[in-house]
Amino acid sequence: VSARERDFILENQDKLIDEIKFHSVPGEGGKMRGVALDDIPESSHLGSRGFKKGDLVRSVNGIALDSTEAANSLLANEQLRGAASIKVDIDRQGRTVTLQFDISK
Repeated sequence: VSARERDFILENQDKLIDEIKFHSVPGEGGKMRGVALDDIPESSHLGSRGFKKGDLVRSVNGIALDSTEAANSLLANEQLRGAASIKVDIDRQGRTVTLQFDISK
């Protein structure tokens, strides 16, 4: 993906989040297991990038989505803006899947 697309995603998070339905998945010890994607149309921006209904997003660039605070801070994380790649770890039907997006300039 291009740096321009990455910046578009970071600057339009609210709009992109409105395209999908999701919920947090509780884990052990008061922590979240991640964020589950309940509905993600294939035609949506994230759907066209390989995310699927039922995916459980566990981490982004090594930042675990184990709390609401972690998920919210990820959206505001300036490290993502300058990242050369974005790696998303997902549980998909019991298997670990990694989506990696290399950022071109």
